[in-house]
Amino acid sequence: MNNLSLWMRADTGTNCATDGCSISTWNDTSNFSNHAIQSTGSAQPIYKTNVINGNPVINFNTTAKYLTSTMTGSYRTVFAVRNLASTGYQYLFSAPALSDFSIRADSTFNGTSNINYPSPPNG
Repeated sequence: MNNLSLWMRADTGTNCATDGCSISTWNDTSNFSNHAIQSTGSAQPIYKTNVINGNPVINFNTTAKYLTSTMTGSYRTVFAVRNLASTGYQYLFSAPALSDFSIRADSTFNGTSNINYPSPPNG
């Protein structure tokens, strides 16, 4: 795992590990220190314990919850776990103002979940 540019884990690296607390800092556990932060309290995601197979999660429960990082570079391979809480489009990742790249889940198509990868502007 030495070549990872970013590794965010809900079970380690957060500024708190108490159910319901707000996450202001989520430390990158790779060797590159691409930490994510959010200084605005109302935009901080929530730490939740015992959610997926006994493991904690970072809950971005509204579109107003997000973290930012100084990580730069080309697109990466992403592995993530996501629980669809309702129907309709739900974003997993998004670049600035949804204008560059996003990954979203659509659970409205024939009752199944589909992942959509909109093309980047130059792609």
